[in-house]
Amino acid sequence: LYLSGAFIDKKNFPTASAYLDSAMKYDSPDWEKDNFYAIRARVAQALGNLSLSNDYYQKALAEKERVYLRRNSQSMTQWETQFRTREKELELEQQQRQQWLLWGIVALVSSLLALAIFFFLRNRKQLQLLAQKNAIIEQQSEELRSLDKAKTRFFSNITHEFRTPLTLILSPLETLLKEQPQQQTFHL
Repeated sequence: LYLSGAFIDKKNFPTASAYLDSAMKYDSPDWEKDNFYAIRARVAQALGNLSLSNDYYQKALAEKERVYLRRNSQSMTQWETQFRTREKELELEQQQRQQWLLWGIVALVSSLLALAIFFFLRNRKQLQLLAQKNAIIEQQSEELRSLDKAKTRFFSNITHEFRTPLTLILSPLETLLKEQPQQQTFHL
């Protein structure tokens, strides 16, 4: 193809055409032939074959369109791949944010649970202390009732012990007093 270009520059179109025919033998599907057909059209035009030149120009246009469509398809595929990749990245970021949010909620719930357990245990301990104090108070009140009964019994006994002799003393005195009204009375 490059040799044909050199012969075209020298206006040696038959040799350029021979090199172009040789280049066509090494055709590959990946080869973009738009420039090749445009050069063939120029050589055919220079050789005076206008219908062949027109056919080559049409092939050059068709090849340009094929190349354009293939490049567009590749670009679209690349853009779609980039779009899908970005979409997946955004989904992963969203999942990661949701995962962090979930861990935050788990941490918050765990903290609240730990606080609830702490306050429950503290309240239970205070209730146990209160129950112990109530037991001590109940024991002391029982002891006080028992002391009060003992005191009441003691005073009842002492009162009884004093009354009996006093009654024994007062009864004869009253009798005496009744018998002797002229004498001075004692008031007790």
